[in-house]
Amino acid sequence: MRKVAMIGGAPRSKSLAPYDDEEWEIWALGVHLVHPRVSRIFEIHPEFPYETDDYPQRLVDLNIPLVVHENFPFRNENIEVFDREGVKFGKLTSSFAYMMAYAVMNKVTHINIYGVDMDVDDNEYFYQRPGLYAWIGYAQGLGIEVNIPDSSLYKDTDYPCNIKGNPPYTESEFRKMADQHKEMMDKYTKEMEHLQTLYHTHDGCRQAYERLAKIARATDAGIEVKQIDHSTVIRR
Repeated sequence: MRKVAMIGGAPRSKSLAPYDDEEWEIWALGVHLVHPRVSRIFEIHPEFPYETDDYPQRLVDLNIPLVVHENFPFRNENIEVFDREGVKFGKLTSSFAYMMAYAVMNKVTHINIYGVDMDVDDNEYFYQRPGLYAWIGYAQGLGIEVNIPDSSLYKDTDYPCNIKGNPPYTESEFRKMADQHKEMMDKYTKEMEHLQTLYHTHDGCRQAYERLAKIARATDAGIEVKQIDHSTVIRR
């Protein structure tokens, strides 16, 4: 048997992974190294805009086996370029799709997925999530046992996960997100009303000082201004 725990960054379940159980390999993304015992790191992005310039070097310096995109700038005995030609099923729409494909190609027998929610409020997950579903179903069809403990990736409560669970996006989820944005709009509306009041207050002060500036200019010119209205005839 070859057991693999795949680790993402979602806080609700990443701490549940079997870090201290040597029967399990720990596969993590380069940006989600959450425990010292990591068996394999995946960094399959062609670029790293979210990291510092020394990010690739820091991954290499960990001296942990790396699975990388062909654009990764380093090569050594610990670095394996992902074999895209070896993928015979599905689309590689996310880092975890790559990890699932790698697991299938390397004849893993058990897969547990932790820290992977792919929540609906991130539009990137609209195309990533179905791709991961396909890989999970494919792995199960090959006889690989797949478990996803405590995750919103599947909405059903079966354990191990059931590929026939509820659909990934529901009306209630979308309405919940819409309500959250409505709350923010109401908040900003109140702030705008307050700012409008301040704006008009300052505008009134500005107009008063503009009028006083005209009076001062007329006075400097030797004109006797007996009433404020007389300043309106002063021109530059």
